[in-house]
Amino acid sequence: MRNNMIKEQKVFALIKEILTYMGFMWMLLLVAYGQRDPNAYFLTQHIRQSFSQGISDSMSHGNVFTWANTSLLSKLFGEYPGRIL
Repeated sequence: MRNNMIKEQKVFALIKEILTYMGFMWMLLLVAYGQRDPNAYFLTQHIRQSFSQGISDSMSHGNVFTWANTSLLSKLFGEYPGRIL
């Protein structure tokens, strides 16, 4: 009877330890992911697609400056009438 009581106490202590660990992990995940914007993925994809137009994997320095003066500036600041490129 005494051995059964000791085993029962050990099992309850183990269950308590597991629940405490799971509670800690739940709180950690809540703090880490609770403030994430659900639309952040879509914003990243839109920015990536907007600025990657006209970019190739092998661009020379001249091509980079041409892309920056045309595509990059127009996406960052918009189109202005009478703007000289």
